[in-house]
Amino acid sequence: MGTVFASLTLMPVALWMGLIGGSPGGLAFTTILFINLMLRGSQPLTKQEIYLLSIAISTAVYSIFFMQFVQRVYFSEAPEAKIFGITELLPGWWVPEDPLIRKQVVRAFLHPDWFLPVSVALITTALGALIQVSLGYLAYQLFVVEERLPFPLARVSAEIAVTLGEREPRKVRIMSVGFVLAFVYSLLAYAPYIIGSTVQGQIVSIIPVPFADFSQAAETYLRLPGTLLGLSTDMFSFFSGFVLPTHVVLHIFVGSVAVWIVGNAVILSLYRWLVPEWTPGLNLQTNWHLTYLHVWSAGLLGLTFAAIVAQLAGGWRSIVLTFKPLFGTQSAGGSSQPIKASLLAYAVGVAGWLVLLSRLVPHLHAMISVMLVAIWPLLSTLINARAVGESGYSIAQIPMRELMLISALRDVPVQSELNVSSWLAPFPGDGVSWCSEFYVARYVGVRIRDVLLATFALATPLSLIMSFIYTSLIWSFSPIPSQAFPWAQASWPISVIQSCIWIARGTTLQSALFNPGSPPLLEATFAIGLAVFLASILLRLPLSPVLLAVGASTIPPYALTLTIGHVAYKLLLRVTRGELEQLRWPLYAGAVVGYGVTTSILIAIAIVSKTAWLSPY
Repeated sequence: MGTVFASLTLMPVALWMGLIGGSPGGLAFTTILFINLMLRGSQPLTKQEIYLLSIAISTAVYSIFFMQFVQRVYFSEAPEAKIFGITELLPGWWVPEDPLIRKQVVRAFLHPDWFLPVSVALITTALGALIQVSLGYLAYQLFVVEERLPFPLARVSAEIAVTLGEREPRKVRIMSVGFVLAFVYSLLAYAPYIIGSTVQGQIVSIIPVPFADFSQAAETYLRLPGTLLGLSTDMFSFFSGFVLPTHVVLHIFVGSVAVWIVGNAVILSLYRWLVPEWTPGLNLQTNWHLTYLHVWSAGLLGLTFAAIVAQLAGGWRSIVLTFKPLFGTQSAGGSSQPIKASLLAYAVGVAGWLVLLSRLVPHLHAMISVMLVAIWPLLSTLINARAVGESGYSIAQIPMRELMLISALRDVPVQSELNVSSWLAPFPGDGVSWCSEFYVARYVGVRIRDVLLATFALATPLSLIMSFIYTSLIWSFSPIPSQAFPWAQASWPISVIQSCIWIARGTTLQSALFNPGSPPLLEATFAIGLAVFLASILLRLPLSPVLLAVGASTIPPYALTLTIGHVAYKLLLRVTRGELEQLRWPLYAGAVVGYGVTTSILIAIAIVSKTAWLSPY
């Protein structure tokens, strides 16, 4: 019942909030709250039932399969993609070639040109599930059953299920406080964007979404040109400051301010020629797009590479230990049948994926396909599952696909179908998240078989059906992105830029990443990251190039709101004499539920309203 309710009523909340700027969180807990109210006076839900419901509901709500195709349509006509000259080379199996679809004149999936892209995506989803679940189970046997690693962050999810199942009165009261605060705030923040824009056509709100923009004021009064000064109005950015450690918050704050406020001011004061389109008086969103495209795409990549080196150098013992259980270690779990079944599923998934790739990109080198489909997902799972099991955090994502494709396609023209199709070709991910999920299942006493049944037998089919219905409905209201969807309007161009920079491989002058005439930003930020890592070792300072890279990739509106939330938590901790330290989790949980309830109601009203006002054309 809970999964059906979630897919019917809460998926549009996840879709809409992901487009306008609010985080689509808390919807699983909203459904569980609803079920608890329905069962009041009856047998309450156990921790096992709560955990299985949370998995099924999360799949049913957040697996918004069809929204990826709307993003592809935007990509095909995005001005940022046209700058790179690749929009005419996009393959038909990725996005339809019909110009009416690409220009979003026809906004419907019931069109014959959508059959091939949707079919390819469905096949890779099924094959990816085989590969990732099987790798996740292998990692679970190695690191949970055999080595009994603690998986500290996965245990948080387990503790939430346990807490909700136990219903301690004091925590319930604190959860109610968080609920009321979030309900009122979400009503004020999102109602004008969800309902107001629907009926009046003009957005008027006392709380701007997704952030309050102070960039022009900083430029005028502080003489800081092009800075991304602002505050996020996303409630979860504030409350995240309650639960993140101080050193994490400081790293994010310093990295974000150094790049997007100080760095932008220096670049646009001394090296304005690097950003030729920039003029004084631009808003935060435009400053973000331009400086990322011409400057920080290279700088952030340098920091990311430094974080990779730091993780590998600092955790080499864990990496070596990862491979030891593969040689001669016997399973502590008894029967070897589940492991054999996992290996068989992995082989089937890999074989199917390789056959599909040979049809989609027939001239892609076979060794590249084997490496990225069969070998790298396995290595990534083994390395990162141990890292997550010991510390809670995975090794920084290594752009193996990008590095291998750059090497393999170095003699292939950028303006060619082979180059563009190779970069858009699908490749499977690793199984780390499934390993963590199986750990939680073991912790709360749920069978892995039940986890898989809850995910794939009921939740996944429902999510596909409802994603089709609700994405089609929301897309029919207006093209995406548009003024009605401010977060998509701000973030989708950045996503296009990131993709095009890799596809172009440095032959376009628009990208500072590979432009020989640009300053060595990649090398400089890589050196800075390594210097931070060496200082942390030699001087024994609590510095982390990984967290610094996270901060540098976080724009100031979110970093500043996160910091304000952390300061507020520290002050409240003093006022409550330390009590809040134990109660911050139910307070956050209540806020999550309040947010979910409010946005669910608002979007239900909006959908009914838009349906009533929508005129045929």
